[in-house]
Amino acid sequence: MALPYPRPQLARGVYALLVGGLLEDAPARVPVAALGPAPEAVRAMVPERRPAPAEADLTPPPPRPQTAEEAEQVARRFLERGFRQRAIEVLREALDRHPEGYGPRRLLAMTLAREGGFDSSLERLFLSALEKQPQDVELRYALASYYRRSGMAARAVLQLRLVLSADSGHAAAWRDLGELEAGETRRGR
Repeated sequence: MALPYPRPQLARGVYALLVGGLLEDAPARVPVAALGPAPEAVRAMVPERRPAPAEADLTPPPPRPQTAEEAEQVARRFLERGFRQRAIEVLREALDRHPEGYGPRRLLAMTLAREGGFDSSLERLFLSALEKQPQDVELRYALASYYRRSGMAARAVLQLRLVLSADSGHAAAWRDLGELEAGETRRGR
């Protein structure tokens, strides 16, 4: 700030370099009190430091997608950034506005399936999506995994067999089916 230029221009230049990442904020070598009070023009250019906002303030409210495909894309972006609840809200709203939308229904089912415990409404969500696209092997495998985690081995085995009838090379389905059938054998069934 000691260059032979007007102080407001220097402040603007330093601020631009700092914001651009070309300078790092470092402690002053000269005590701030020795510099005297900053002119009013400089104070107006330097933003006040505020405490970090909460997570809700960091993300903008979910945009209102116009189509089911847009809603799925918005929800995927939220999921990628770790905002699972926001993604679920967007997907549920999309299903309310576009009940025929397959993409949001599929993504919502797969996202909610990661929670623990059995929920009949989630099962209906899976089954309604599979009615629209019965050849969706990954969705059917996700349903089988959901049944398996919920302790419904018979339903899981049925879904895994359907997965394997559509894709005989699905390694994860073979593994899960083998584990489930081996568990039944150990119990004497």
